[in-house]
Amino acid sequence: MPRRSPVWGDIACLGAADEAAIRHYRTAAALFESIPDSPAAGRQLGAIGRLHLARGEGHEALEILDRASTRAPNDPAVGTALALTFWHVGKPRAAQAVLREVLAADGDNPEALQLRGEILADSGQAESALRDLDRVGSDPPASVRAARGLALAAIARPGAIEAARRDFEQAVAEADDNGPVLLRVAKGKRETGDRRAATELASQAVKASRPPLPSHLRDEARRLLEEV
Repeated sequence: MPRRSPVWGDIACLGAADEAAIRHYRTAAALFESIPDSPAAGRQLGAIGRLHLARGEGHEALEILDRASTRAPNDPAVGTALALTFWHVGKPRAAQAVLREVLAADGDNPEALQLRGEILADSGQAESALRDLDRVGSDPPASVRAARGLALAAIARPGAIEAARRDFEQAVAEADDNGPVLLRVAKGKRETGDRRAATELASQAVKASRPPLPSHLRDEARRLLEEV
């Protein structure tokens, strides 16, 4: 039974049946606790936290992922999910502190590098962001493309603006209904002087639902709309 519940949780998650997935992961976590196998229980709690985060429930995710990290303190996936949640609830310094621990143990961890690069890009530390983002891989997800575009738009490197525009185009094509990705591209478009696109994308970001913008980013999107 402990082996089946995580699998069924994954299947339910793939089918977007979040509540069913959460039930299976909770069952698995309880069973692993009873063995006891705390790291395995922590990984199941981590999966629950990620589902809550995907639904925009940042504070619920933070509570669960904090529990997960105490059970699986050396699991990089749990640590990175905790850092992502800190970022979503408006605590980027806490996020970076967790990521430093993950990368101290595994300096090439792609998820941790990706997230740190995205946070650095959002905070205006373009060169540092690019150092991390350029190590992520040759086929990065939309969030990385948007962050790299934002960082490129902020520096004076030859060809940077054209490269940023290519990243923005692909990020938007792959973003679907991802609020943080759409806002990141909106900010990048503002940097390149395309105010019309910045307005349209910021408006889409405010309405996005998977994941929606956390409250502090929603405020940022509204400020951007007022500016442009």
